[in-house]
Order: sequence, then C-alpha cells, then structure tokens
Amino acid sequence: MKSSTIQLVFAFLFFLVFSAQSQQAKKAVFIIADGIPADVLEKHPAPVMKSIARIGTYTRAYVGGDKNGYSVSPTISAVGYNSLLTGTWANKHNVWGNDIEQPNYSYPTIFSLFKKRYPSKTIGIFSTWTDNRTKLVGDGLAATGNIRFDFISDGHELDTIRYPHDKQAAYISKIDDQVAADAATTIREKGVDLSWVYLEYTDDMGHRYGDSPEQNNAISKLDQQIEQIWKAVQYRQTKFSEDWMIVITTDHGRDNMSGKDHGGQSDRERNTWIISNKKLDNAHVKADKPAVVDIAPTLARHLTVSDDEAEKEWDGISMTGKVSVSHVQAVLENGQLRIQWKPLLPEGKVKILVAACQDPYQETNTPYLQIGETDNARAIFSKPYGMKAKWLKVLVQGKYNHANAWVKTTGQDPLTTIAFGSCDDQYRSAKMWKEINDQSPQLWIWGGDNIYGDSYSMDTLRYKYRLQLAQPGYQQLKQTAWITGTYDDHDYGVNDGGKEYKFRQESRNILFDFLGFPKNDPDRFHEGAYNSQVYGPAGKQVKVINLDTRYFRDTLEREMYTLPNGQQESRYKRVGGRDILGEAQWKWLENQLTNSTAAIHIINSSIQVIASDHRFEKWANFPDAQKRLYDLIAKTKPKGVLIISGDRHCAEYSTIELPGLGYPLYDFTSSGLTHSWPAYREELNTHRVGSLIAERNFGLIRIQWDKPQPQLHLQVIGAGGKPLSERTIAY
Repeated sequence: MKSSTIQLVFAFLFFLVFSAQSQQAKKAVFIIADGIPADVLEKHPAPVMKSIARIGTYTRAYVGGDKNGYSVSPTISAVGYNSLLTGTWANKHNVWGNDIEQPNYSYPTIFSLFKKRYPSKTIGIFSTWTDNRTKLVGDGLAATGNIRFDFISDGHELDTIRYPHDKQAAYISKIDDQVAADAATTIREKGVDLSWVYLEYTDDMGHRYGDSPEQNNAISKLDQQIEQIWKAVQYRQTKFSEDWMIVITTDHGRDNMSGKDHGGQSDRERNTWIISNKKLDNAHVKADKPAVVDIAPTLARHLTVSDDEAEKEWDGISMTGKVSVSHVQAVLENGQLRIQWKPLLPEGKVKILVAACQDPYQETNTPYLQIGETDNARAIFSKPYGMKAKWLKVLVQGKYNHANAWVKTTGQDPLTTIAFGSCDDQYRSAKMWKEINDQSPQLWIWGGDNIYGDSYSMDTLRYKYRLQLAQPGYQQLKQTAWITGTYDDHDYGVNDGGKEYKFRQESRNILFDFLGFPKNDPDRFHEGAYNSQVYGPAGKQVKVINLDTRYFRDTLEREMYTLPNGQQESRYKRVGGRDILGEAQWKWLENQLTNSTAAIHIINSSIQVIASDHRFEKWANFPDAQKRLYDLIAKTKPKGVLIISGDRHCAEYSTIELPGLGYPLYDFTSSGLTHSWPAYREELNTHRVGSLIAERNFGLIRIQWDKPQPQLHLQVIGAGGKPLSERTIAY
C-alpha cells in the first residue's frame, strides 16, 4: 500500500513538473554577426560563444543555395539575412544584393509568421542597418500586413554627433556596442518574445584587413557584446522560468585569397556556422549539412508557430524535433515525373503534391494538387505527368515536415512554332499581339527595340519596360510561350549606340528583368546581354543564340555620298579593324556552335548580318567582324543555322553561300511590330531573295520534324494575320 502511494505521489509530482515546463513562455533571439568565416571563428578563443555552444550546439552550415541549381544565391550580406528571415533562398525572397531592390514579401519572414500567430506578443530589432527593419522585414509596409516592431534600436549610423564617422570605421564598433546594450537591456527588462540583433563591425574589418589581427580583435569585441545579451537571457530564464532559444550565426564567409571579399560560390565563401544554447541534433542535422535557411523553421518550431502555406515554400528544415524528409529532387522526362528524396525518419507515408505554374519566381500562391502517396522509406515516386506548364513545383509532405523542389519543363516537347519580332513602340496603339497569339507560338523571341527607351535615366527605361509588360496581349503570350531575346539601340538606351553608352550594364540588367531571366541565371554573371537556350528533346533540339550587338560594339563612322540624282546623303562607313561582339562574346559564341548537338540553330542578331548595301546600321559596316562570323559558322558547321534580325522597320530574306557549310545561310529580317516605313521605297540588297515588305509584321518559323532533315517554313505575317511572304528552307 505504501509503495503504491509513493508511486502515485512521484507520478503526480512528475506531472506537475512536466506541466510547468510545458507552460513555460517560449522566447527567442537570433544574432547575425556579419562576415565571419567558420575557420576563423573556430581558431578564435571566443569564450562566450563557445560556452554557449558547450551547453547546446556548434555546427558548420552554409549559405548560397544549391551551388549548381536554380536556388544558387550570392554570398552577400542582405541576401543571407533574408534567407534566415524567410527560410528561403534568393530565387524566392528576391533579395540579390545589399540594395534590397524588390523583396518578395509573399514569402513571409519569421516575424510576420510570429505576429500572425501571436498578435499580442512582442518583437524587437536591434541593428546597425536600418534597412533590416524597413526593407527586409518591411516594417509598416502594406505588403507585409503593416507589421510593426515593438522595440527598435537602429539608425545610429545617421547620428554623426554621437558617432562621428572615421576612416577606420571605429564608429561602427561603437554603434555595435550601443545596439548590443539596447538589446540586452530590453530583453532583460521587457522579455521581448522574438528579437533580431545585427552586429556589423566584424564584416568591416574583414573587408579592410581580411584574415588579420584586426578581424580577430573585432571577434573579441563581438564576443563581449554577445555576453551582455546572453546574461540578459540567463536572467530571464532564472527569474521568470522562460524557455529561451538563442541562435548566433553569420551571413557569409570570405574569399580564399585575402579574406577580404565575398559574394561568390567558393567553399570558404559558402561555409558558415550556427551556435545555439539548444541541442540542434535531429535527423536533419545528422544526415545533412545545415543551412542558414534552417534557422527560421527552427525558430518557428521552438516558438510553436505553424503556417502550412509558408512551410510548403520553405527551403529550410527545422534542426530540432522530428523531421521526415529532405533533399527533394525531381525531373520530368518523356512525360514521366520522377521524384526522389532523403527519408530522415522512414516511418509513415508521404504525400506527393504538384503545382503547375508559368513563373514560380512570382506565383507564390499556386495551389498544390496531390498526385500520389507512398511509403516514406521508398524515397522515390514516379508517375506519368502531362500538364502543360513552364514550371512544376513539387512538394513531398511527410508526417513532420515538407520539402520541395522545382522542375523547369523546358524542352519536353519539340518546338514546331516560333514567332519573333522587333521595333515595338510602347506608346503606339497599333499592336500585333492578337495576330501573334492566334499563331499559338511555343516560343517568342524579341529581336530588339522591344521598347523605345532612348534615355540616360534607368528609371525611365524601367518605366517604359513596365508599360510594355502591362500590354494585355503580351501578358497572354507570356502565359503560353517561352520568352527570350536581346535588345537593340532604342531599348539599349541610345540611338545607334555601342560600348560608349555609360549605362550599358544597368541597361543589360533591366533587359534581363524584362525577359524574366532569374536573378541567378548564369548569363547574368558576365558582361553583355548575350545568352542562349536549348529547347526540345534530344534529336529535335533548337538552340536559340541571342547576340549582343551593342554592349561591346565599336564606334560607327559616317560619310557623305552622292545619289544618282545628284543629291547628297549620309551613310555609315565600312571600317576595317573594328568589332561588334567583343572577344569574350566571340569565345562564347564559338563554344555555342562547336560540337553542338542541336538540330537547328537560330542566331538572333538585332541588326542585319547579310544585307550589306543599305546606308544604315548593319554588320557590313564592320567587314572584319562580318567575315569573322561567316568564318566561324563555316568552321564549326553547326546543323541548320538560321539568322534572324530586326531594326529596319521592314521584312526580307537575305542569303549567302558559305564554303563547306552545305546549305545556304539565311538572314530572316522582321520589323516592325508597331510601325514601318511611311511609304514604300526601293532599297538595294544584292543578297535578297523575294520582295522587300514595308508593312507592320512579325516573323513566324514553323518546323517540320517528320522529314529526314528538319525543314523550316518561314512566313512574314502582317496586320490581321495576313501572310505577306513565305519561304521554305530544307537543311
């Protein structure tokens, strides 16, 4: 009897202790210490941080997304901060640099999720950078639901009285002291439920001195600042029995050479670290290398924040508690969708969900549809899938967490219909989008002068592109066709402009934004707008090569000449020794053509390549460059080359025979979409076949694959969908 009573008493006491623990207020603070590589921290004494790690966890981690995939992200400060805040990589949250131009608030930060779940609880931010609050979290913005911080300490860098700026950046260290002191005091006295502390000085010393005593000294100062915050947390834990999680991390590593720089994808730039007072040791941490995107899910789990829609889009996985799956990979081949994942806890079932969308970078609310269910331990799922979409978002939903992947469906079906055009004035009412959409092209190629920008103001250029994007017919085309292309002079920014245009890099970036190129597209990481894409399955591939005839082009020269009627007129001269593409683009183009397996190669040049007699811009003004292009095509002998061009506000076919190529080389010119010549006039072109067309038009290319060799049926389509000219090329 006594034994039973004692057992009941112990059981009751255990219940009381367990209940008290389960009712503890859960709070969290995370600290970003900017720019400290993992190897540097590991060599540093850092007694406070390492004492916290001994209680809980120290682990290496990484930033930068999938190095070889669509989520690759620059190893830059604000990019890393937002990956922590949202649990997503830059391809989703859309922060690509420290300018923080257009964050995608559809991917909510941990603060937004926390306030949504607990409106009455408090949040705080203590930061050297004001942009962390105003731009990344979006304090007070409608797009973030007007989220407001309850406690703020930032903007000190604007106070040059208390913190006079000096060349050695010592004032940043003093600001960090103030930020840390404010955070510690507020946590101690107010018990803020969720806080972010950001400290900058370590990154400043890294940029100035690299791997150096100065950086080590900055880490020592950081350790002392963290000590204040850690003591405030310990005080709250003891005094109020609160359950606190502290997470300390960094946003990027540094380069191998000097330790001064970052932004790239070297191992040292990608290697970071995480310290916490909690044990971060679940199946995910043991099986995978943690990442900065894992911190938001970890904080959410500690704070008991659940949001199914946000969790579906997380690229990160909680580092505490049970987790089911990670590392989802998916491919779509020959109509078969194959999905693989890593089963972290093999028990139970997983659901397979898919969302079809045209642009996953923007379509964050596309509904998922379940297409199957299987045992988690199988780690593979395969099913025929025929829905037409540019992208598929794949979600593997386990018992304890979600994991996702994207599938780009480019090239699943052979291209049979391609449309292209140029010279589209955004202010003119005469549009051809209905006629273009009526042809149901699978691919639309911009040939240049996609707008008429002609400005040294990049805001003006962006505004005019936005007008073009807003055209309902173009919006319709974007939903059904792939979009690619290049620019010409007017959308480049200056009439007949070349490399002398001082805003050429900015213009290139704006073009890529307009075309919808992802921020991590490899073509963004070189100068110039040249780019390529392969469409279609093996054996029926079309490679589109978009040249940049502006960014590297040498200066044109004019001369006067006399017409047969005695009138004098100006024309561009032919000048030897000058170039159009620049050496980097020439090398790239040779690589694109050499040993290419594509059956058809479409080379998109904004200006005419073959037509050589008229007085306006053309490759023939640069005879050495024109010959170099011909020689390169003849040498590499790619299958089925067709050149397309625009610029001229007319349409025509020009052709030339190249030695050893084995088929005639065509230049199919189509221009313009909104305007043409005011009146027809004869114009000499010794390479023209057929007639010159001086009406509004676009180009149409239909491909027949059912022949021993593919055939191209070329058409010039005018207003009302009327065919104005056509020609068939057999390779």
